[in-house]
Amino acid sequence: LFIYIVVFLLSLGMSRVLIALAPSLGLMDQPGERRIHKKAVPRAGGIAIWISFVAAVFLGSWLGLLESDTVDSYFSPFLAASGILLVVGILDDRGGLRAWMKLGGQVLAAGVFYWVSAAYRGHIAGSIAGMEVPPWADCLIWIAWIVLLVNAYNLIDGLDGLCGGLAWISLGGIILAGIALGGELSVDLVVIMMAAIMGFLVYNRYPARLFLGDAGSMMLGLFVATVATELVGRRAVGAVMLVPLAVAGVPL
Repeated sequence: LFIYIVVFLLSLGMSRVLIALAPSLGLMDQPGERRIHKKAVPRAGGIAIWISFVAAVFLGSWLGLLESDTVDSYFSPFLAASGILLVVGILDDRGGLRAWMKLGGQVLAAGVFYWVSAAYRGHIAGSIAGMEVPPWADCLIWIAWIVLLVNAYNLIDGLDGLCGGLAWISLGGIILAGIALGGELSVDLVVIMMAAIMGFLVYNRYPARLFLGDAGSMMLGLFVATVATELVGRRAVGAVMLVPLAVAGVPL
C-alpha cells in the first residue's frame, strides 16, 4: 500500500509536469471533426506513466524494497523494448508515421524484449502446451502475441479513461491469477505500474486534461502482454485478457 501511494503521487506530479511541457514538445491533440474536445489537449500521459514506473523501480531496487533477481530478469528487457515503443509513439504523436514504420517499431520492440529476456535466462527454448518448440517458432509466436496486444490497446484509446482503465483492470486480474498459480515474478512490478496508471487517470477523466498518446497506449499493451506471460504463464493469459477486453466490446 505504501509503494502504491508513493508511486501514485509521483505519477500525479509527473502528469502535471507533462501537461505543462507537452506544448513545447509538440505533443498536442488538436480539435477536429473526429474529436469531441474543443481545445488542444496534451497527449503525453504515457511518458508520465513510463517515467514514474521506471523511477519507482530504480528507487525500489536501490532501497532494497524489490527483489533484484526477479526485477532484473523482467525490467531490463521491458526497459529496452518500451524505450523503442516510446520513441516510435512520440514520433507518431508529433507528426504521424506511416503504418509500416509503426508496425516495424512494434515488431522490433517485441523482438528486443524476447532476445534480451532470453539472454538473462541463459536459454531461448520455448514450450507451447507443454510441447517444446524451436527458438525461431517460439520467437515468432511471442512477437505476434506482443504486437497483437500493443495494437489492441492502441486502437481502444479513443475515449477518456478507457485504455488506461482497461489496462488497470487487466493488471488487477493478472495479479490475482499470478497469486493463484504461484507465478515466479514478483507482483510488486505490477502494483507499481497500476499506481502509475492511476495517477495518470486523475487527469484522463472526462473532460480529459491529458491523453495517453500512442507512446502510452503501445507501452501499456507491451507491459500487459509481457508481464502477463512472465507472471501467469501463457496457458492462463488468454482467459485473463478476455475479461477486460470484453468490457470494451462496444468501442472495439
